[in-house]
Amino acid sequence: ITLELCPTSNIHTKAVADLQELKHIMQTFWDRKVKFTINTDSLPSGERLRLLDALYEMALADGPLQRSEREALKRMAEGLDVPDAKVQALAELHLGDATAHYQTLGLPPDATDAEVKSAYRKLAARFHPDKAAHLAPKAAEQAARRFQAARDAYEEIRRLRGL
Repeated sequence: ITLELCPTSNIHTKAVADLQELKHIMQTFWDRKVKFTINTDSLPSGERLRLLDALYEMALADGPLQRSEREALKRMAEGLDVPDAKVQALAELHLGDATAHYQTLGLPPDATDAEVKSAYRKLAARFHPDKAAHLAPKAAEQAARRFQAARDAYEEIRRLRGL
């Protein structure tokens, strides 16, 4: 059995008081692993964005975002027809802006998990302090800084992606 929620109808008919109460109901369903769908046929775009915002909060309630949660949120954003720019802004609001971390690895923010891992490994191999030990002190120090920056970027991306 899968329950269907219709936020617009529930709020307009006063079956629920407001979006906060609806969010609480959805969180309860989520916590108890109740399967549900959300009917968004007549939901205005601003309300769809607020709904996606509530879904992000629910996904983060139990800790860092897991890969399955990230994928589910992406599918929900597509189903809600929320523009990519708004989805990105919402993700940054909840997860932080990782653009600089991707730039450190030489990647775009939409890189796959495998591409992120590969880019990190290449940079780590190139700038590892053990490989730079034979260089002049200044060059070895620069390599160590680049290695640490790549490592920090990779760890932050992993945290944000729930890897």
